[in-house]
Amino acid sequence: MRDLFDELRDQLPQDRGMKSSKWEILSKAVDHIQTLKRHNSDMAREIDGLRREVEGLRVGAAAAAAASGVAYGVAPTYQQPQFNGYLSMGPGYPPLPSGGQGNMTPHHPSGQPSQGQGQGQAQPPPSTAPPGQSMHSRGASS
Repeated sequence: MRDLFDELRDQLPQDRGMKSSKWEILSKAVDHIQTLKRHNSDMAREIDGLRREVEGLRVGAAAAAAASGVAYGVAPTYQQPQFNGYLSMGPGYPPLPSGGQGNMTPHHPSGQPSQGQGQGQAQPPPSTAPPGQSMHSRGASS
């Protein structure tokens, strides 16, 4: 019996290892149990409140997603580009066979090779400089 009281005393937050009467050990144990019950009850109320808050946020997010046309909980889908066996260098260029380099001479959309381009030489894609500004005038102002 004495060992059990010593073990109970060691489980209490205060007076660990101190000599106490059996009455003191039991009354402190009862107080500690009541404190733990109150704390447990407070935590249960907080958890319930947080669950309600989360549910409200989920409902709000689902409503916002429905209003914007996005399904809640579903990742957006992206179109996977279709591979037709050819690689393209971009607009104005014919598709290249995927197995080799082929003729890399740029072609005009009409099907004719671009003027001023050498046959068989790789050329950079056309300039995408803003209107009113050429490729050569961008670096010249520095």
